[in-house]
Amino acid sequence: MSPANHLDRARVFFGRLSTTEARVYVELPEAAAGASLHGMVVGPRSRYAKTLPARLPLRPVKATAGLLAEAFVPDPCFWSADSPYLYDVEIELIQDGAVIEQATRLLGLRPLGASGRQLRYEGKNWVLRVAGSLDAFEFSDLHEQELAVVATHPDDQFCRECSEAGVLIVADLDGGLAIDQELERLARWPAVGLAYMVNPEEVPADPRVHARNILLLHRVSDDPRALPWADAVCVRVDELSALPAALVQMEKPVIAWRPSGERVGAIENRRAVDRLQRDVALYLSEHPAGAEPAGYWA
Repeated sequence: MSPANHLDRARVFFGRLSTTEARVYVELPEAAAGASLHGMVVGPRSRYAKTLPARLPLRPVKATAGLLAEAFVPDPCFWSADSPYLYDVEIELIQDGAVIEQATRLLGLRPLGASGRQLRYEGKNWVLRVAGSLDAFEFSDLHEQELAVVATHPDDQFCRECSEAGVLIVADLDGGLAIDQELERLARWPAVGLAYMVNPEEVPADPRVHARNILLLHRVSDDPRALPWADAVCVRVDELSALPAALVQMEKPVIAWRPSGERVGAIENRRAVDRLQRDVALYLSEHPAGAEPAGYWA
């Protein structure tokens, strides 16, 4: 095994996650005989709070292919907009008893998921609010307004700053780059909680393997039930009359999207999101659909 750059392909992700415990994994898809993964999960830490970081060991576990290591994190601190707690995952690749490569990855334990027609955060129904018309990225304003931000193929520096600041990213993966490679890269950043795609023909057959902890969002104009990889769908609602049918037909969380014609700051963008939510609520009170959007994007 060559000692160079094997850990560039390592995937760090969490499995079981609750208020009492978390399971953290490091996976290396390919490895030679005699190699194993070890290391430490160190944290939590946050720019908004003083913490006493713990050092929790990563230990090798049996894998069906390649290498796998697991760490048990008791009483985990979650990554959220209010409290963006981070862990540093220190990884060692060992072969024949010698450390041949080391790397450190950032991890946020983000309890974001989808269930039925709802998004869930820490096991509770949660409403996504997305700023899609920003004239500038002011991290403090986005954090205060509790807005997620849309970014097209966001670079690593932007992802790092959002991860530290507590700003959730909705990554736009359309155009230019291979989606599987982009998912692998973006999955390294705690702030990247959702990624959306428009063209299903560009999506790899099994995108989930590249980003186990990112929700995959499909911006649709047709029936998304044929797309099993989509955790949620985004529906354009310039005309609110299109929304009730979408809420009835789609069996996944629906994000209502009304693009703005101008770019504004975070405060004005939050007002636009709130206006969309009020307009939708009023329309659905007169045209019931039996469900409500799981998020709003303006």
